[in-house]
Amino acid sequence: MKGYVYDFSALKDSFNVLPADKPLQEHGIKVLMKDLKAVFFVKEFWGNPEYHDKAIVDEHIHGRKIEVRFRDGETIVGKTEGYNP
Repeated sequence: MKGYVYDFSALKDSFNVLPADKPLQEHGIKVLMKDLKAVFFVKEFWGNPEYHDKAIVDEHIHGRKIEVRFRDGETIVGKTEGYNP
């Protein structure tokens, strides 16, 4: 879902998304954190469909290297300063 967020907090159970094609909706669409796979904060809604992330982690970035495997089989690699399973 692409849209505008005005009340996002990782500490809350939900937030609202105002759809990109109808950003003037009064309350937006409620999104529950438990239903999320990822949230991306972007400058623009269009991108390069040919782009594919590389599983390379910059060793100069502070934090513990982690790999997250989602239920749908996708895997992401990154670093975190704190992790609690």
